[in-house]
Amino acid sequence: TSLLNPIYTNTYWSELDERRLCILHKIYNSDHIKISRHFPHRHKRQVTDKWNRSMHPKLRLNQRYTPEEDAILLREAIVNNKGWAYIGKILHNRNPRSVCQRFEEIAPREEILKRFGSQKRKLTGSNQYEEGDIVVRVKKGKDTK
Repeated sequence: TSLLNPIYTNTYWSELDERRLCILHKIYNSDHIKISRHFPHRHKRQVTDKWNRSMHPKLRLNQRYTPEEDAILLREAIVNNKGWAYIGKILHNRNPRSVCQRFEEIAPREEILKRFGSQKRKLTGSNQYEEGDIVVRVKKGKDTK
């Protein structure tokens, strides 16, 4: 359930709900407002996101990236500094999350740091910080509740 509205659920979609979503998209010609009315336990944004991120038939979810797609991804992300949604459209309907994850897999560490910013982390057993590390503070005391 949601803290803001207890009617809405934030659970996994059942196979029946996914099938119903596909059928409703055909009936209502992708009108997300009308479709979301058939899911009273979900917010309309949840319904829209489910379709756009994982159910849309044009998305290429389980296909491997080709070397040509990797080259386009790196060029657009590093040289042209484009966003994930834009790159996903160039790569013929790739999911923006998938594009971001692929970038993290294939990009050099320096480019990832440029893209996501430089943060700092305290190294274990040392007072040194390295660029790209994240700072973690631990509260010392007898009670750690």
